[in-house]
Amino acid sequence: MATVQTKNQAQKPAKPVRKRDREATGQALLEAAKCVFAKHGYDAATTKEIALKAKVNEALIQRYFGGKAGLLEAILKQGRAPCSGGHAIAQPASLQDVISSFFKRNCGETQQNEEFMKVVVSRAIVDPQMGKMLRERISGPSQDYILKHLKELQDAGRISKDVKLDKLAYALSGLAFSMGFFGRLVHRTPEPFINETIAEVANLLAKGLEKK
Repeated sequence: MATVQTKNQAQKPAKPVRKRDREATGQALLEAAKCVFAKHGYDAATTKEIALKAKVNEALIQRYFGGKAGLLEAILKQGRAPCSGGHAIAQPASLQDVISSFFKRNCGETQQNEEFMKVVVSRAIVDPQMGKMLRERISGPSQDYILKHLKELQDAGRISKDVKLDKLAYALSGLAFSMGFFGRLVHRTPEPFINETIAEVANLLAKGLEKK
């Protein structure tokens, strides 16, 4: 005998098919990739190990990111700009305060993103595209940030008009990166020495740049 389907049964909607949470999966892959890249280096890292650590299917790396290189690019795009937090420059500030706070911000962000910086910087040395992205995401915002504050001081008559601020911002950004990356992460320079160096450099630069 055929089963008679009741009206309620006929109208009962089918259970929705559970879909993968793409955002959560993508984030899990990025976090796993950071760890695997930092542990083995970019070249030796495998998508299989990344997928295992993220507990997802390896094929999703290709689908979501286009492969291992796409994962590294996504990590860089996700990375915080050096001046996103901490050691805010109080206003009004002296030139020495501006330079000192800038160094502390950059050095601190480099230390907080240690794994990210190690992987991306090492890859940028051999990959021009990665180098370009590093400049756009890290170096560029860093220079724009300090340039803005230097311009405010120059407009207020506290820095000589003949100082080329774009060149100064470039130099300060490079020095801050050197102290943060090579000093803290590569050379493991003691923290007190880093802080004393920041104070001394900021003092010397301020004396040389301030309008007499």
